[in-house]
Amino acid sequence: MDSTQREIACKLRDVFMRYRSFCRRHWPNRAMTYRELMALFRLREITSLNKEGVTISEISQSLRVTSPTVTQLINSLEASGLVKRSIDPADRRSIRVTLTAEGEKIVKEASTRFFSLHSGLIEHLGQDRSLLLIDLLSECIAYFNKATKELPTGEGK
Repeated sequence: MDSTQREIACKLRDVFMRYRSFCRRHWPNRAMTYRELMALFRLREITSLNKEGVTISEISQSLRVTSPTVTQLINSLEASGLVKRSIDPADRRSIRVTLTAEGEKIVKEASTRFFSLHSGLIEHLGQDRSLLLIDLLSECIAYFNKATKELPTGEGK
């Protein structure tokens, strides 16, 4: 890596770190983790199709994480009163998860904040540059996913 590439790599690292820091400072609910909030968003999305709630495995597939990971998230969210579990009337061996009124409120507040902030960014950058940013960041994510799969075991994880 030559000095110009190193300098650019440092600038990329710095801008990603500043963005992450910004997101943490302006997190809508400091009592909740990013994963918990994303689980609430996804739960709201998939329960809109099934009002009786969804199973842990359906949430797991939707979030692309393991069922034990989802179970831990749901346990935490249930303890906070944001989701509830109920027995599936069609299959008493199965548990269905739904948002509570408080969970709906959290999702609505976070959604309003997110869209307000990002709508402002689109206005600031303009539509063309916003779409270019989306394309560039998507390309970055694809590259990083591919590059980290090629690392020897134990690196990049």
